[in-house]
Amino acid sequence: MSGSPLSDRKPNVEEPPGEPTEDVNLLQTVPEGKCLEIIPKPDDEASSSSGMQRDHTVIRVPHRKRSSLTRKRTKRFLDQGCRRVSSKAFWFQKLPCLEFARNYDLSCLVGDMVAGVTVALTVIPQGIGYAPLAGLPLQYGLYAAIVPAFVYAVLGTCKESNIGPTAVNALMSFNYAGNSVVHAVALAFFSGIIEILAGCFKLGFLVHFISSPVISAFTSAVSIQVATSQVKGLLGLQISSRGFINTWIGVFQNMDRVRPCDAALGFTCIGILLFLRKVKDTHWCEGPDPETIRARFFAKFKWMISISRNCVIVILSAVIAYVLTEVYEMKDVLILTGEVVPGLPSIQLPWQIPTQNQTIVTPAELVSDLGIGIIMVPIVSFLQHLAIAKFYASGNKAVDASQEMVALGVSQFLGSFVGSLPVTSAFSRSAVNSSSGVRTTFGGILTGIIVLMTCSFLTPHFGYIPKSALSAVIISAVIFIVDIEILLPIWRSKKIDLVPFCLTFFLGLFVRVEVGMIVGTLVHLSMLIFTASRPKVTVKEGQIDNIPYILVTPDRGLFFPSVDEIRTKILEIVQNNQSNETHLLTPIIMDMSQVREMDYTAASGIRGLTKSLKKSGQHVYFCCVDESIEEILQGVDSSLFLAYVNLQDAEQKIRGS
Repeated sequence: MSGSPLSDRKPNVEEPPGEPTEDVNLLQTVPEGKCLEIIPKPDDEASSSSGMQRDHTVIRVPHRKRSSLTRKRTKRFLDQGCRRVSSKAFWFQKLPCLEFARNYDLSCLVGDMVAGVTVALTVIPQGIGYAPLAGLPLQYGLYAAIVPAFVYAVLGTCKESNIGPTAVNALMSFNYAGNSVVHAVALAFFSGIIEILAGCFKLGFLVHFISSPVISAFTSAVSIQVATSQVKGLLGLQISSRGFINTWIGVFQNMDRVRPCDAALGFTCIGILLFLRKVKDTHWCEGPDPETIRARFFAKFKWMISISRNCVIVILSAVIAYVLTEVYEMKDVLILTGEVVPGLPSIQLPWQIPTQNQTIVTPAELVSDLGIGIIMVPIVSFLQHLAIAKFYASGNKAVDASQEMVALGVSQFLGSFVGSLPVTSAFSRSAVNSSSGVRTTFGGILTGIIVLMTCSFLTPHFGYIPKSALSAVIISAVIFIVDIEILLPIWRSKKIDLVPFCLTFFLGLFVRVEVGMIVGTLVHLSMLIFTASRPKVTVKEGQIDNIPYILVTPDRGLFFPSVDEIRTKILEIVQNNQSNETHLLTPIIMDMSQVREMDYTAASGIRGLTKSLKKSGQHVYFCCVDESIEEILQGVDSSLFLAYVNLQDAEQKIRGS
């Protein structure tokens, strides 16, 4: 109850004799055309004693109307749902392709075709390279780029984003599924289901509890692990060690077994890839005038060579390997990827994929085998995807996180039926898509068609690709994902954030990447909770007509961790008052103007403390209490809660006491 008139508050509902009633909203419970009996009620004694009058109205609402009211509410809810589903805005939100198609023209088609071809030249060598990283045959890297391209063209909102295989997901797939095709595809299947459900229930906000330092440290640790895992292939070493420390130990212990031709080809490919990455930024052969035909031609040519550098390296290295092995019959000069199954993938459930020992694995067994990976892979996949969508989002339009989660989930779920490993967006392909001038998400359709054609006609030739060349492609891609630029801003702004960053990075690098993310997130949330549990409480001395009082002002919402902090502050004030005889009964005013949220524990603690202090002669007055906070404080205790509209009213109460 407030210390000011509350004519705009809800009336009290009293149960008349013989007819039970419900305490419900008046406007929702009173049927049209029905009369209500209005009975005046005497003013509250407590309110009268405090000098404030209140008007109360008792409204009789018969209990027998409840069933009809429930039916009306249900009917109204269903009507609203039907109207929403049948509206154009609903379908334009759920199928963003309709919005793109409405304004589609020839210029959009040209831009999407150029971008689709360009991204295909990037995703094909990446898919071939990431499949061995996941412990799978090469063709499964291509399968992962087929269905997502078509699905995201229909459900996606970010035209620059391209969903397909990534180094992070490939490594996590191997960590949880090993080199089992069935388990890797099942991981994509269950990840898609979880992402679809999370998107339908609007749970996209949960990923915001993972902070930027944790995400940056996680991606950096994964990138270093991926690059480390490719050192063996780069040097031509055939060792089975996995993990950061074990891999480097195995490499140094087997330095005498390094294959010179593989190492030479691998390092040469890295050098060429790094060179081609920068060649688009040069002005070679353009001449002094950038507007001439010659300048524009060479600028476009260098740009095309630069963005398709992975494909160029794979093709050139495969040609070299073919010449050496078939023409000159140097069969063992390079380690090749070997035979690749040609043709399009079969459409089947993950657990129906044939295995080498012809064993049948049930879905329940797959869930048990994959363990926490079913949770970690969807989270990490969506974090990568959302980061890219936010990066490319236009300034006047926010990212629909739930819709993006559904789009990614459907891509994973349907992709698993054709043998896709877990997928998500990639920064490298999204950057290529953006620089290619993509206009809509329809560019992914052409990318998917080109990948389909590659699976149909070119997979037999993938057997000549050297493993060292694939390792060079992966290393050259992931080394630029390592985010060291964030360290200096964190150091200059808030050094304590380096704690979750370092924990995530080092645990992810030396233990497991998911352990690093979990620990880093929990530590950062613990730091946040610790900060919330220690609100800044300002204590000032004031007076009205030479009557002193103490003003206590919390600076934020109060929740159960902060109860002890508030109690300690008030008890310190009380002890100081009791130690000074002249301020024995100095009243305390709690200014709640900054408190917008409060839970039951905090409210119960505050009410209990003020009641115990009142018994000892120490008065505590509340002012500037929000209506919702007042209802919480009144609800935790049946006794009257009195609050004043502003500080001046509380001061007047002290003066009149």
